[in-house]
Amino acid sequence: MITYFGKSDIGKKRSNNQDTFEVAELPAGAFLAVVCDGMGGAHGGKEASTIASSVFISYIKDKMQDADIDGAMSLTGADVSKILSSAASAANDSVYGRARENAALSGMGTTLAAVLFYDGCAYVANVGDSRVYIADKDHIEQVTHDHSYVQYLVDMGVMTEEEAKNAPNRNIITRAVGIEKDLETDVSTVSIPSDKTGETVVLICSDGLCGPLDETEIHGIITNGDEIEKQTEELIAAANDKSGSDNITAVLIRPCE
Repeated sequence: MITYFGKSDIGKKRSNNQDTFEVAELPAGAFLAVVCDGMGGAHGGKEASTIASSVFISYIKDKMQDADIDGAMSLTGADVSKILSSAASAANDSVYGRARENAALSGMGTTLAAVLFYDGCAYVANVGDSRVYIADKDHIEQVTHDHSYVQYLVDMGVMTEEEAKNAPNRNIITRAVGIEKDLETDVSTVSIPSDKTGETVVLICSDGLCGPLDETEIHGIITNGDEIEKQTEELIAAANDKSGSDNITAVLIRPCE
């Protein structure tokens, strides 16, 4: 069984919300959630994130339903990873194609961060700088790796993690859905130990949340013992209190036995 709650907030300074999130319950007890943070102008950003999330979810639903035979599913981990990567490519094709059809939408794109829970594992897909964290009561880990200019500088040893937090160009991303004809998607797998089931929590968020809040602040909220809905509200309120300069989206998911 999965418990979850998601919310998207416009923030304090934006005139519209270009973030989108969707969740889906799938065959064989599988569960999928995705967060997309659009860019490309007020209209283009929202359209990009909406198209990408919708196509991504629909593609995976179709593939999982095709694989469900009389309630039994025999997908391997490699199969699931391939489905996620192909779903992101399908989303990329749709956003890229829509932008080419309408000059007013030229240059629109979106991040994409998603988690598919299946057979005791969390399969994570990521493009851009939206993030996935996994935590228990003792620690928190960022599962995704940002595709951003400042992260590139950190990886190259030019900038420290601390300097990156306050860099003026920290919002420049180096990879996004819909910008180029072809897309490279990071896909990884995280096992959820049976003895951690129930205390493990997964967070998918846009950078409007993980930009203002550091890992210690996020971890403190998502493990404070409150109901998952209240924790999501607390995350968004904390991000607004510290900044509120961007749209804020958070989806909290707790796999339970």
